[in-house]
Amino acid sequence: MSKNYADKQASANFKVPNSGDPSDPMTTLSKREEENRAGWVKIMKARDIRNNLRDCFRREGVNHVENCREFALAYIQAIGEPFTAGGVQRIRGGMEERAAAEAAAASKDAH
Repeated sequence: MSKNYADKQASANFKVPNSGDPSDPMTTLSKREEENRAGWVKIMKARDIRNNLRDCFRREGVNHVENCREFALAYIQAIGEPFTAGGVQRIRGGMEERAAAEAAAASKDAH
């Protein structure tokens, strides 16, 4: 029996070997894929906590303030941290690093 290489599930589980060299494009792609997967795990975990909080609100009614506090605090913590390392956080981090390097260079020039 021959294997069907067009099987989407089998191709989704395929791990690309990489050399660990930062200049290797496969290393970069693998790292990006792992970061995206970790981000999606955080998003799904926050969604699950939000659904638990919603169910608690509906179940407890007027007593939700006292009885759903743990869910609310867990949800605030889950959405408070960034889901991915990219986007605005990466840009801001780069700007802060550049500003620190420029300040260090300016202080060297002043002495």
